[in-house]
Amino acid sequence: MIQPPDLTLLRRAAWGVAGLISFFWIAYEDRGLEAISFVAAAIAFAGGLTVLNRWVGSEKLSRKSWLIRTAMVGLVAGAAIGPITALLMLVKLGLHAHPNPDFGPEQFALALTRTVYWAGLGALIGLALGLTVRETRA
Repeated sequence: MIQPPDLTLLRRAAWGVAGLISFFWIAYEDRGLEAISFVAAAIAFAGGLTVLNRWVGSEKLSRKSWLIRTAMVGLVAGAAIGPITALLMLVKLGLHAHPNPDFGPEQFALALTRTVYWAGLGALIGLALGLTVRETRA
C-alpha cells in the first residue's frame, strides 16, 4: 500500500507559477504556439495536481491503483492542453485587438489537433511521476 504524498504546497506553488506565467504572457507579443502552449501546459499541470490531490486524498492505495490514477490524471491534464491553448488564444484576441489578428484559424486547428499528442505525453508523465512516488514511498 502506498500513502500518497500531501500535494497541498506543490499544488499552490504550481498555481502560483501558472498565474505568474499567464500574467507575463498576456503582455508578450508573440504569434507562435510555443509560448501559449507553455502557459496552457502550466495551467494543465496545476489542474492535474489539484484533481489528483482531491481524487486520492489521504487514503492508502495499492500500487496498481496509484499508478492507474496518476496515469489517468496525466492523460486528462494532457488532453486539456489543446483546448486551454485555444481558449487562451481567444482571450488574447479579445484583449489585444489588432488589424491583423495574433492567431489565425489554422493555428486554432493546429492547437486542437495536438490534443492527442499532449494526452499521450501527459499519461506518460503521470505514470513516470507515479512510479517515482511509488519507489520512494514503498
